[in-house]
Amino acid sequence: MKLVLFLILASSVFSCSHHHNKTLHHHHQFNKKCAYEVSQNHFDVEGKEEFKLEHNGEIYYFSSSENMKKFQSDIEAYVARSRKNWKKGF
Repeated sequence: MKLVLFLILASSVFSCSHHHNKTLHHHHQFNKKCAYEVSQNHFDVEGKEEFKLEHNGEIYYFSSSENMKKFQSDIEAYVARSRKNWKKGF
């Protein structure tokens, strides 16, 4: 009986140990390039850590707050355009 209880306890501890910090499950888009610039077919502009946005479990980086605001103004259209350009560019 002790063995069964030990196995149950051990399995519950190990099953919880694989959970990670929630932010680690997010996907960084476009190799951390500026998402707005990617939507404009500019693939060489680096995004900055201080200008990032989470949308639908994805993290988008931007080179400036202005670019982030532009992207947010019509986020679904910019996401679609950026993804299309990224696939086409690589």
